[in-house]
Amino acid sequence: MLLLSVVFTLFGTQASIAQKKLNWHANFGVGMTDMRNFNTTFNDLQYGIREDDASIEYKVNSKPDYLISAGMGVSGSFRREGILGWDAGLNIRTGGFRVTANALESEGELSDFFREMLPDFGKTESFRYWALHVPFSLNYRPFEIIGFTFGGDLYYQLSSSPTDADFPHGRLGRHMGFSPLNTPKYQHPFQLGGHIGIYAPIGEKLRLDVQFVTDLSPRLTVDRTISEFKFREMGLMLNVQYKLGW
Repeated sequence: MLLLSVVFTLFGTQASIAQKKLNWHANFGVGMTDMRNFNTTFNDLQYGIREDDASIEYKVNSKPDYLISAGMGVSGSFRREGILGWDAGLNIRTGGFRVTANALESEGELSDFFREMLPDFGKTESFRYWALHVPFSLNYRPFEIIGFTFGGDLYYQLSSSPTDADFPHGRLGRHMGFSPLNTPKYQHPFQLGGHIGIYAPIGEKLRLDVQFVTDLSPRLTVDRTISEFKFREMGLMLNVQYKLGW
């Protein structure tokens, strides 16, 4: 209900200042996302366990996963010629990332206590979510065949957090390997994001968008005691809008 209130408030506010009638549309998007940051990745997460004469070194890698988004929206223009406009929507979105832990070097045999802390090496685990997604965009179309779009995104995740379900740090923590030096925390359930891209109208009904999408605030934080790694969902998406004849 909160998300619906936000959407209808946005729609009402923009409708009052737009000089053209509102246009309703359906949209469908596909893409790929990964959990990373602008200058850091999961490849920077390297771990080591040492016990007497036994030791092991391993690292954690993330891999992209698919993104799907579908829903409805409304759009309008601030000027009659349609150079500057806006659109907002309400979508169901699913996305995520995959994690693999790989052993680097090992020596000797660790005790059962320490072996229980280790992840399943070589096994790739997918961490996906379902969310209600509320995007709002400003559109600038200086040319007839192409325009530019940017805006913000609000997510409300319907899926549970991957770091809260199981002791000690959820399913994600277990797959990364349990250690006092490794404390992952996933932002849940609200998340803020942004997008920027280009779009092209195709006839009177269709519009194609290519967008770069990213979280504005970190979605995943890994506390390494002496340092803290912050990761965002980032990716590319191809989105199709179909104008409805209402």
